[in-house]
Amino acid sequence: MGCDVHMYVEKYNNNTKSWESVGKKFPNTYAIEKIIKFMSHHLGTNRTESSELVLKFLLGEKPKNKFEHHVLTEFLPNEIPTEDEGTNWWDDGKLPYPYTDTPYQGRNYSLFGVLAGVRDSGNHMDKIVDWERGLPDDVSSDICSLSDEWGIDGHSHSHIYMDELINSKYYTMSEKELDELGLHTHFFNDTINTILHFVGGDPIDIRLVFWFDN
Repeated sequence: MGCDVHMYVEKYNNNTKSWESVGKKFPNTYAIEKIIKFMSHHLGTNRTESSELVLKFLLGEKPKNKFEHHVLTEFLPNEIPTEDEGTNWWDDGKLPYPYTDTPYQGRNYSLFGVLAGVRDSGNHMDKIVDWERGLPDDVSSDICSLSDEWGIDGHSHSHIYMDELINSKYYTMSEKELDELGLHTHFFNDTINTILHFVGGDPIDIRLVFWFDN
């Protein structure tokens, strides 16, 4: 059985002086894939066109022509459910909500080793944080509840601040360097930049809270 990470994002609220879960702000790769296929089937767009239109929709970009206007302001808003409607991405009869509260959904043991010393696979790479932090003392109630649901099946709880990630040597590595370490580029390129884009604000006020299961 493999080991998976359960990763969530909190942002510091300067008004309430507390950390809060940012919730479902991040594109869900599984859901988006289903939306892309749905668009190609119903609109006749190829995969590249469908992907670009979905991205524009998620980023809130303005349409450039009549067709894009139809897709971005009519077709997708009418077909994609709201978060409250709670459609699951695996429901074959409906499109899923395209956002998730877990910005990273992959399984990379080299990455797990760098983040928390978990499943290092013998690489013994430098961890970004040298000690096991556990859940933050001031963790948000939402994420605390999610952790409690895992009980003893969740392990190696930790947290890391966004400024620590972007100031790490891994964030500035080239694609080739990351690949040679087995880290690939998804987390240190795509995931971190996605979080910065969709959450916004000072990186020091953003942190990842995570744990693992087997």
